[in-house]
Amino acid sequence: MTTVDRPAQDATRLSLLGRTIPGTLELTVHLVACGDTMECCDESWRDALAVVEHGSIQLDTGQGACLWLTEGDAFCLALIGPALIRNTGAETAVIAAIRGTAAPHRYVSGRASQPLTHPNRKGPRSWT
Repeated sequence: MTTVDRPAQDATRLSLLGRTIPGTLELTVHLVACGDTMECCDESWRDALAVVEHGSIQLDTGQGACLWLTEGDAFCLALIGPALIRNTGAETAVIAAIRGTAAPHRYVSGRASQPLTHPNRKGPRSWT
């Protein structure tokens, strides 16, 4: 398991930093400087849960939608597709994202059985 330090912030806001992350999840931290953009179109963003840890961003989707997110706001691009993150604030934006690294298994009588699957998908479901 991995633990990542979290900057001091309001305790009521969602954060992925400073938490112990199970070995089946991968945590990635992204920094986006003031006025910069970051493309979110590769496989690492698919089925990832992301949280704005610091700063504020504008999330532009390929369908033309635009979301403004700030510290503690979460987003997932699983059904949205490729997107562009713009740092609209005066500080570097910090975005933490977690995603599954392996298919989870259900356990029957202390032994692993088949991976859990989603009824509308082929193959193991990502539970991130």
